[in-house]
Amino acid sequence: MKIVIVILHCLLGHIPEILGSNWAVSHLSKEDSNITSFVIPKTSIKVTIFDTHIIHIPSGIFNHLLSCKQLYLSLNKIRLIYRNSFLGLVRLEELFLNDNEILNLEPGTFRNLTQLQKLHLGNNNLMELKNGTFDSLENLLFLHLENNRLGLVESGAIRGAFKLEDVSFNGNNLRELPGELFKDSSRLSLFVQSNQLLTIPENLFGEKLTYLNFLFNGNEIISLSPIFKKCHILESIQLRIDGNISIPANLFENLSMVKDITLLSAGNSLVLPSQLFRNLTYLNRVVLKVGLPDLQADLFQGLSSVIHLHLQYTLLETIASGALHHLTGIRTLYIDSNPLSSLTYDSFQGLHQMTTLIMHSNELQTLPSGLFRGLNKLSAIDFGVNKIWSLPSDIFQNLPALTGVWLASNRLTSIPANIFHNSPLINHIDLSYNNLQVIELVLPDYPQHINVELVGNPTECNKNICWMLYRNSSSKAGARGGVCDTPPTLNGRKLSGLQPSDIEGCTGLYLIN
Repeated sequence: MKIVIVILHCLLGHIPEILGSNWAVSHLSKEDSNITSFVIPKTSIKVTIFDTHIIHIPSGIFNHLLSCKQLYLSLNKIRLIYRNSFLGLVRLEELFLNDNEILNLEPGTFRNLTQLQKLHLGNNNLMELKNGTFDSLENLLFLHLENNRLGLVESGAIRGAFKLEDVSFNGNNLRELPGELFKDSSRLSLFVQSNQLLTIPENLFGEKLTYLNFLFNGNEIISLSPIFKKCHILESIQLRIDGNISIPANLFENLSMVKDITLLSAGNSLVLPSQLFRNLTYLNRVVLKVGLPDLQADLFQGLSSVIHLHLQYTLLETIASGALHHLTGIRTLYIDSNPLSSLTYDSFQGLHQMTTLIMHSNELQTLPSGLFRGLNKLSAIDFGVNKIWSLPSDIFQNLPALTGVWLASNRLTSIPANIFHNSPLINHIDLSYNNLQVIELVLPDYPQHINVELVGNPTECNKNICWMLYRNSSSKAGARGGVCDTPPTLNGRKLSGLQPSDIEGCTGLYLIN
């Protein structure tokens, strides 16, 4: 493809017409910023007029650009746009008008841009959007209006733009949104953060909606109303809200098709009503990244369909007895990055389908005996980055599916030798960055190789580590990353490089190949 970029020479005062697919001009003085003097090749596909002193777009100025697909008019001084400013751009797909000084948009300004998919209007001085402003933009997917001065959006402002998927009103002066504004949307990411909204209308969304990502934190909303009353086929919801908002118990009522719910908030604790998720029989994934210090016993009542639950960055301190027992279908459970300091022996009771448990980056100091009793499908356990200083000898007993355990970055000073003896499928054990001096493990007598991560421990290299250096006829293990701390003669030696002859008492076994 031949690319020609035209650079205006200030002394000429005009631009000759040059064939090419790309045409650009930028960094012009006020005297040279007369858009009517630009001779833009009619074959141009991408046109860029950037960082000039242009203050208006005359009607019909682009009506010969029948092939143009991208028009960049960013970082100018544009204040006025007329109804026919973009006449002729019948193939235009993306229009950049951001970072100008646009004060007003007449209804129908973009009416002929039937192929337009992305419209950038952020960082201007728009104060209102009237009915018909974006009329007939039937292919528009992306509309960004952030950081204007919008105080009014009429209900028919985006009439006809039923394919919109990404809309931003962030950083404006909106105190309300009109009802039915997005009644035609089926998939929508809506950003109205940092406005002055007092409420969200119950009829903002319509019955066609199947996916919603709605971020409205940074407003003045005190109480949220049931905003999904008409959304009977909605399948996926992500909400970012302020922590001090009151959430109604019937927020998700009638969402019989919803499969995925994510709630995000920052700052203050969020109070979730008991049984908020009741009757959501198809719900299989729940993500809660909200201020939630206490996990109530009935919050997840009736959610036997949930397969994945994430409780991350929730400020969670306690888990009420029985709070997780309703999640009988759970397979992956993430309760990480919280100030959670203790668990009870029955915290995971009844979660017989669970295969993965992630509990890293909490404040746990011990694990109770029997914590994993009956979890026969549990395969991966991660308790890294806690404050665990000891483990019960039976903590991993009778877990026939267990393949990996992560205990890195804790405060372990010792570990029971038989802790993994009844874990026939274990192949990865991460004990790195603890305070283990004596590391003696009796591993299962099975053929798989078992990697044991030991980096960051003050390992005492005596006969207790012979199990790392040898194998018998049916089992083998290897240390990764660790080095000897003592005795002085072996200080700094890598465990993986030791030979049986280096350790007194390591005799009579077969060396690992």
